[in-house]
Amino acid sequence: MKKAVMLFVVLALIVASWAVAAAEESAAERFCGRWQDPYYGRAMLTIAPAEGEDTSWFDAVIRWGSSAGSEGVWTMRAQYDPAEDALVYAGGTLTDVEYAEGGDVVSEEVQWDDAVGRFTFDGDVLLWADSREERATEFRLRPVPKLAPTAQEITERYYGPVADWAPGTAGSSLKLAGVCAALMGFADEYCMWDADVPALRANLLEAWSMLDETTRRRFDEGLPEVEALMETAMSDYASVAGLFDDAGAGHMAWLAKDDGCRRSWRALLDYTHTMGDGE
Repeated sequence: MKKAVMLFVVLALIVASWAVAAAEESAAERFCGRWQDPYYGRAMLTIAPAEGEDTSWFDAVIRWGSSAGSEGVWTMRAQYDPAEDALVYAGGTLTDVEYAEGGDVVSEEVQWDDAVGRFTFDGDVLLWADSREERATEFRLRPVPKLAPTAQEITERYYGPVADWAPGTAGSSLKLAGVCAALMGFADEYCMWDADVPALRANLLEAWSMLDETTRRRFDEGLPEVEALMETAMSDYASVAGLFDDAGAGHMAWLAKDDGCRRSWRALLDYTHTMGDGE
């Protein structure tokens, strides 16, 4: 009898610990998504789960464009603190980035890499506190609505470019690099990992139905090459930096290392491979 009671207690403790972990994970997920302050319209905060098995860590990135050719990029690796119901970080970095007219990075200058701060909620408004950025306390961030590209956009900016880059022809490698950079930007623009999933799935299918058999076949043939170059760019960008530079797509250096961009591309790819499977 005592053994049965002890077993029941152990199982109860395990179930309770699972429930607490699930509740903390659910609370932490409230921070995920894209956030914007109506007053600071050029500033966009993206918070996404960090890559890896530990679900308590998140990547937060703020992009704040001061002009068409420059922006500040704040990057923070934050951990959820259930006691404070906050995402807290140390080692936050601000990098000033300047771009050429075509989007290539001209210069990068790290302003600091030692910021300490946190994100907390005030009702449904997200607040930011940072030891180095004085304007952080002025931010009152609100969620950006989830989006999905239209079927026409998917055709023109995804299916079409992948089908048209023509492997094995003169200059195809440079064209492939350009296609990859454009696709990464496309996926990031719509924050595919946090998109309007039902609309995205429906529009992927609608766009596919609009293609003729030749275009579908060429897309199926071209996509593995796109996937391979994307994976190389994300894992070892130095080995393909020259290719992207020669293709006039040097900005891929930033896209390939941005966790939000990487997550968005992989989400688009996953939705493509599971197209028609439902939710």
